[in-house]
Amino acid sequence: MNPTRSTSFVSTAFRPRRQLLGAVASALLWCCAPAHALRIESSLGSCGSPGPVVGGTIGTFTQLTQELSSAGCYAFATLMQGPGYASAIANVALRTGDWSSGGLSAAAGAGFRESVRVVNRGLELDGYVDVMPTVSFTGSATAAKGTNAGAAASISYTFSWAGGAVSGSLSESDGNGVVQTGPWGEVDLPSMVVKIGDSYEIAGRADVRAGVGKNYAPLLLAQASAIADFGSTLRWMGVEVLQVYDVNMQPIATPADFRLGLIGQDSGFDYFNAAPLPVPEPGTWALMLAGGALLLARQRRRRGEPASR
Repeated sequence: MNPTRSTSFVSTAFRPRRQLLGAVASALLWCCAPAHALRIESSLGSCGSPGPVVGGTIGTFTQLTQELSSAGCYAFATLMQGPGYASAIANVALRTGDWSSGGLSAAAGAGFRESVRVVNRGLELDGYVDVMPTVSFTGSATAAKGTNAGAAASISYTFSWAGGAVSGSLSESDGNGVVQTGPWGEVDLPSMVVKIGDSYEIAGRADVRAGVGKNYAPLLLAQASAIADFGSTLRWMGVEVLQVYDVNMQPIATPADFRLGLIGQDSGFDYFNAAPLPVPEPGTWALMLAGGALLLARQRRRRGEPASR
């Protein structure tokens, strides 16, 4: 199996006299880290410092949030993860300021990884089962270039199950349109044959990053914002049994009382079913994004662009 690579955020300071897009890109550098991570960093002194990471465990879910807010800057990062479920949001904005140059960035990464044992419920049967998992990947990335400044946002996922893997990303820089890789939406993964009684690993990871930066222009105001929204989430949607085989890999009719179980060895969750949604759902985080969304809309109206795609 190809294990999912965990990542976390490392920000580099924006340097004066360098092109903005290069600075924003350097602010979105990722490397190895724990299962979940938040990071807000600024090289604009007047932005102040981010507040503490707050949150905790709600049932089987972990939720963490961090925020930076001042008269001229705003940054917000949050994540939630649980069995078969991962979501994250990053939002940054330069509202106004007269900095010589610099940048503001936020990032969050959430994920799950669990060994799952294949069990047969309701009937003593050895052999193999051909199953097709379904996973949902939904989110958005929006970046609005403003006065004397620029922005970049991206979201990405990696997912692996019983030897297969899939990944994808969405990104936008300075409002130039979204670039997409990999499948998105509700996706049927390739079917895989698993042995009753054996264990397999399921792993998923959702990462978001958003950055804004100001050109080297002393005493000139700057505005820009970026939102990376994976709050619509990476979610395991359960499996469909395609065929049952005996120990000699000969297909057999599925018995009426056959019931497959995919039991998480840590959480106890049955991955035969769709992953549960947390309460409250990440959609409630939208209130935290309102300031950045309004700024995006205002900047696009000034350029004669639609406020949403």
